Amino acid sequence: MILTLKKIIITFSFVIINITQAVEFIDITALINNRLSYMQSIAEYKVHQKIPVEDLAREKLILEGVTNIAEQYNLDSNKLVDFFQEQMDVAKNIQYRYIDKWRTQGLDIKQQEDTYLYNNIRPALQNLSVEIIIAISNYIKEGKVFGSNEYEIFMQQINIDQLSQKNKHLLFQALSKIRFRLPIFKAQVTLF
Repeated sequence: MILTLKKIIITFSFVIINITQAVEFIDITALINNRLSYMQSIAEYKVHQKIPVEDLAREKLILEGVTNIAEQYNLDSNKLVDFFQEQMDVAKNIQYRYIDKWRTQGLDIKQQEDTYLYNNIRPALQNLSVEIIIAISNYIKEGKVFGSNEYEIFMQQINIDQLSQKNKHLLFQALSKIRFRLPIFKAQVTLF
């Protein structure tokens, strides 16, 4: 487990580039949509490998990596972790819905290679996670906020099958709370 955490942190650190280009909200939604688009393949893999959808140890590793990156980009790590936890919860819901659909409709599920999740999907998700964090940081750095206009765009642009309106709403709510970390000022008290 420690080795996996080091690998995640190294991967995140390696991919991190301080990009200071203008970010539009639609860029952020495209990254989130892309990340969620992998859930069908993950569900297929887990069904064939008889792996449970929920992997709390893996989630913990991911959130530790997110916390480290949040600090590098001066983002409130608690709010960023909440957003990524919401993404993972939404991702699990999507996977469960696919699995239920396949079982109730008796559909064949595409077989994935044994290493597909580890060699293909996880590295792609790690890279997308970092890109999402960088985009959010740059968006906030530009003085932009996640308001009602962005909510409408988000609800239209996030268009993954098996994703409910409620899940999209919860995901946007978590996203909208992300802020820069406030500096810690030490008060100096002088007695006369």
